[in-house]
Amino acid sequence: EQADKMKGRRLFVPRANLPPTAEDEYYVVDLLGSRAEALDGTVLGDIVAVWNFGAGDIIEYKPPQGGPNVRLTFSKQVVPHVDLAAKRVVLDPPPPEPEGK
Repeated sequence: EQADKMKGRRLFVPRANLPPTAEDEYYVVDLLGSRAEALDGTVLGDIVAVWNFGAGDIIEYKPPQGGPNVRLTFSKQVVPHVDLAAKRVVLDPPPPEPEGK
């Protein structure tokens, strides 16, 4: 009954009340606005969202030249390095699928 009263409400927790993250764990808020870079340092865009639809996290970035946002699996293989202090996320996306697939 108490939980039903909270449906549809947003909950906010002061940062000081959040537990520390383990290695390779991040709070979404810390990733938002970070620069997304390829392994070679090429700027891919800015991180705009992290989603979870039940099968694992998905990181989304907005390319600087416009066009649709890009969503990638948030795994160690695709996201090999995160530097929170520098607001930098290194991505190694899989090659694009051939046309018609």
